[in-house]
Amino acid sequence: MWLILLYILHYVNRSILFGLKIQNPKPIPIAIFTMTSSFCAINGWLQANWLLRFQEYDADWIYSVQFVAGNILFFLGMYINQKSDKMLINLRKPGDSGYKVGFLQ
Repeated sequence: MWLILLYILHYVNRSILFGLKIQNPKPIPIAIFTMTSSFCAINGWLQANWLLRFQEYDADWIYSVQFVAGNILFFLGMYINQKSDKMLINLRKPGDSGYKVGFLQ
């Protein structure tokens, strides 16, 4: 169950919260939207199906090195991702319409 919660946390952040943080988003072509949505739907179905239907874990698995290290890595990556998103969003000042690359500023 914990893995599904982490999975939901990740995808809600990437698909909903990040989009709400962007000010004045540019229009996206329908083909790009369709391809990315299809990929995410198929990927999500495959991962969730595996976690919920086929994979079985022992009760003491949550104390294993792999589980603890994986959780540390997940939350470290999420922290870095949040900081990077904030930096990218703040690159474009009000009224700017062009693209900017953070490390070239």
